[in-house]
Amino acid sequence: MERYRVALVSDWYYPKIGGIEYSIDSLASALKELGHEVHIITRRYSGRDNCNSRNGIKVIRVKGRELDTRFISPGAYWETFKILKSGNYDIIHAHDLTLPWHLSHLLQAENLEFLQL
Repeated sequence: MERYRVALVSDWYYPKIGGIEYSIDSLASALKELGHEVHIITRRYSGRDNCNSRNGIKVIRVKGRELDTRFISPGAYWETFKILKSGNYDIIHAHDLTLPWHLSHLLQAENLEFLQL
């Protein structure tokens, strides 16, 4: 089986607990179990390192600010884009309402393939 380098991008992830966090965690664990290299890119919560791991999966946290319970920050989108561009990922899964829209425009501007499902 072919092995992929996968980035899962979400505004929400542990230590917050909810539906999105659980979905991302389950997907990451399943992909890792299949032998893929998985990185989770998410927001930085106060008191958390920029980069850590959970269950052996690398978690990269970007700085941003919360606005009306959403993680909206042009700086955070730009930092996420730079991580994605330099990460040489085969698959990028953006999981949120606004994040995929912003990232799709940045990726298309760089002539990187983007598939929205």
